[in-house]
Amino acid sequence: MTRTTTGPRLTSGSNSKQDHDTPIELIKVIEELKGRSFIVDLAATSENSKASHYLTPEMDSLSISWANIFSGGMGWLNPEFGMIRAFMEKCAKEGGSDFTIYGLVPASIGALWYREHVYPYATTYALHPRLPFEGWHETAFPKDCILCEYGPDARPTIVEPLEWITNTEAAACRAAARYGDWQAYKKEEKKAKRPAPDYEEWNRL
Repeated sequence: MTRTTTGPRLTSGSNSKQDHDTPIELIKVIEELKGRSFIVDLAATSENSKASHYLTPEMDSLSISWANIFSGGMGWLNPEFGMIRAFMEKCAKEGGSDFTIYGLVPASIGALWYREHVYPYATTYALHPRLPFEGWHETAFPKDCILCEYGPDARPTIVEPLEWITNTEAAACRAAARYGDWQAYKKEEKKAKRPAPDYEEWNRL
């Protein structure tokens, strides 16, 4: 069984975290542009899914016929970065006349997987500003990312910029998420009967 999780690899090494969530603001921007909602998250868990239906690691997303099951719909994909080649190859096969896929991946346009499975099949959107992934709030994610659109509206070989949010809005998004992190931390410290710093003090840590 192929294990799949959603999200970017933030650091190298065997203990690297692979499941930071996509910022919901990006999902909303895409849904507004397309005039419809995502019906399935193609590599997710109940904690980080961006759609009402989702394919978990236990379901082995790569072995499932997305286009047949979710025909006429729109799927979201933010795969574990170590599985990019396999997922982009899958997108090239599944994104057809009746199923749209949006895949979020690093902007490695010199990689073989991009040349073989993205450029000939999908529209490539260069995202600006950099994404503040959930769980990576102090700064934006330290790599450029691209959005790949497969399906009936895809324009293969086209690469264009997409300002999905303004720099000011991105900063506000990170600040709001970090405040949420503090609230969760404070709750855990209270449960453990330990004193918790106030927000300003915690924000300096």
